Amino acid sequence: MKNAIYKRYIAWGVTVFTVIALSIIFFFIIYRARGVGEALHSLINILRPFIYGAALAYVLNPVYKLCERLLTRPLALHIKKQKVVAYIVRVISTIITLIITFIVLFGLFYLVIPQLADSIIGIIKKMPDYSRNLWLWINQLFEGNPYDEPFGPLIMSAYQSLVDHVDQWRQTDLFPLLGNWAMRAYSGLRIAITAVINLLIGIIVMVYLLNAKHIFAAQGKKVLYSIFGPKLGNTIIENIRLTHRIFGGFINGKLLDSLIVGIICFIFLVVTKMPYAMLISVIIGVTNIIPFFGPFLGAIPSAILLLFESPILCLYFLIFILVLQQIDGNIIGPRILGGTTGLPSFWVLFAILLFGGMFGFVGMVLGVPLFALIYSLAKALIYRSLNKYGLPADTETYKELHHINTEDNSVVKNNSA
Repeated sequence: MKNAIYKRYIAWGVTVFTVIALSIIFFFIIYRARGVGEALHSLINILRPFIYGAALAYVLNPVYKLCERLLTRPLALHIKKQKVVAYIVRVISTIITLIITFIVLFGLFYLVIPQLADSIIGIIKKMPDYSRNLWLWINQLFEGNPYDEPFGPLIMSAYQSLVDHVDQWRQTDLFPLLGNWAMRAYSGLRIAITAVINLLIGIIVMVYLLNAKHIFAAQGKKVLYSIFGPKLGNTIIENIRLTHRIFGGFINGKLLDSLIVGIICFIFLVVTKMPYAMLISVIIGVTNIIPFFGPFLGAIPSAILLLFESPILCLYFLIFILVLQQIDGNIIGPRILGGTTGLPSFWVLFAILLFGGMFGFVGMVLGVPLFALIYSLAKALIYRSLNKYGLPADTETYKELHHINTEDNSVVKNNSA
C-alpha cells in the first residue's frame, strides 16, 4: 500500500518537474529567439547534406519500391536463394534510382538553369525597350477614344510613375547589385561549389537511406515500444503511418502534377513561339506546387513579362493558363492526388494563409499536408471521445440540435424542444 502511494507521489513529482522544465525551455526560446535561431541555422548548415539526402530518399522512395516490386518475382523464378535475390534487387533498384536522379540533375543544371539565366539577363537589358513599347501601345489604345479625356491622362500618369520607379530601382539597386562582378563571381562560385558538394554527399546519404530504411524503421519501432509500451506504441506508429500517407501522397503527387503542368505549358509556349518559354514554364510549374493560390502566383509575373513583349501574346497566355488550370484542377490533379489530404476547401485556404505567413513559400507548400495531419488527429480524438460517451459521430445528427437528453443520450432537435 505504501509503495503504491509512494509511486503515485513520484509520478506526480515527475509530471510537475517535466511541466516546469518544459515551461522554462519554452520561455527561454521566446526570449532568446535570435540566439536559438542562429544556433538552429548553424546546425542546419552542418546537417544540410543529410537533409538533402533524406529529402531525395523520401521523394525517390516510390521509384525504388516500384523497381523492387517489378524485379523480385522474375528473379525469384531463376534464383533459389532469397538473400541473393534481395541483394540483386537492391543493387539494380539503387542503380535505376541513381540514373533517374542524375538525369534530373543534368536536365536542371545543363538545360534549365542556363536558359533561365539568359532569359533574366535579356529581360534586364530590354527593360527600356519594354517600357517604350508598352507606352506606345497605351497611346494607340486611347487615341481617338471618347473616354480618353477622363481616363487617358490618369492612366498615362500612373504608368509613367511606375516606369520611373522601375527605372530608378534598376539603376540604384539592381546595377550596384550586379556590380563588383569579381567579388560577386567568387562568392557565387564558392556557394555553388559548396552546394554541389552537399548535393553529392546527399546522394550518398540517399543511397544509404533507401537500402537501410527497413533497418532504421525496425530500430525506431524497438525504441518506441521500449519507451511507451505496446498500447501507446501502437498508437504512435499508427499516427506515423498516417503522417507518411498524407505527406508522401501529397508531396510526390503534387511534384508529379506540377511537372506535368510545366511540361504542357512549355510545349504550348514553344509551339506558339512565345518568348521566355523555359522561364515562364518553370514559374508556372514551381508555383503550381502551392495549392489554391499557386496558379495565380505563377500567372501574374508571367503575364507581365509577356505584356511588355506584346499585349496580344499576354491575352493568349492568360486564356491558355485559365484552360490549363481547369484541366489540372478537374482532370490531372484529382487523378494523381486523389483524396490524399481529405481537407475541405475552407481549411485548405486557412492552412495556406496561416503557415504561409509563418514560414513563407515552404509553409505554403507543406502547410496543407501538415494541417491535414492535425485535422485527422483532432477528428480521431473527437470521435473517440464521442464514442466514449455513447454519442453519434456523424455531423448531420448535430444540425438543428437543441440539446442532448442526458438519460438516454438521444438528440433533441429545435423543432421538438
